[in-house]
Amino acid sequence: MRKIGLTLLGILFVAGAVWYGFDREPKMLDIDVEETSFAEITAERDDSTNDINLRIEETDIELDTSLRGDDEVLDELIMKDKPSQPSAFNLAVPFTSQAPHANWELPYQEACEEASALMVAEYYAGAAVGVLSADAVDAKILESVDFQLDLFGEYEDTTVEQTAELIDLYFGFTGVVVENPTIDQIKAQIVEGRPVIIPAAGQKLENPFFSGLGPVYHMLVVKGYSEEGFITHDPGTRRGADFVYDFDVLMNAIGDWNNGDPANGAKRVLFTAP
Repeated sequence: MRKIGLTLLGILFVAGAVWYGFDREPKMLDIDVEETSFAEITAERDDSTNDINLRIEETDIELDTSLRGDDEVLDELIMKDKPSQPSAFNLAVPFTSQAPHANWELPYQEACEEASALMVAEYYAGAAVGVLSADAVDAKILESVDFQLDLFGEYEDTTVEQTAELIDLYFGFTGVVVENPTIDQIKAQIVEGRPVIIPAAGQKLENPFFSGLGPVYHMLVVKGYSEEGFITHDPGTRRGADFVYDFDVLMNAIGDWNNGDPANGAKRVLFTAP
């Protein structure tokens, strides 16, 4: 009897462990940071700063402006002063999954770059906060894939430089490649009303809503921050709206495509501007 009792206890323990490990809902952080729209930010700026596309510290940061082909761009983008940073800030960026109709076959499983760029484009265009129309997103993703096939001859796993070119030529806002950004520099962009697009080694993100281990290469949008970490719109999951990544986790995951090895890729991101 004692042996049978121990066996039953063992079965119950294993069953409980299985339930706890696989059926529990991942804990989500509550976001209580008011969202600020691009229109609200631009309305508060002085006339003297309305035409400035980016505010970046002049030192300890490298800009790749080769895709813009204009030496004056660098002077336009850099300012010596650094804006003060509140303890939390959150931009009213609309959200979409990269699979708007929950179809994760091609091209949607490779559409994180397009979805990230589209969210930022809609933010600058003044779209209402919330979830973007699935039909409109679907059409835009397919159209941008065709555009890339003509431009690059491929659309999967675009590098940071290629994504910047796609943004400039197709999505209609500005993307500037920034090397080795710091947490404070990314925060400064958010306070200025400019979302940041992050390429990452997806499996380093350890997002509990990813399928399996997650994508090898991924892109997402940083739209805010709080004391807990960066507030993001992650198109790699339907639950990616306002997903919070720990500062160190996200910064450690940053990596360019690097021929399929983003975990060892260059620490490049895309600062954006209308």
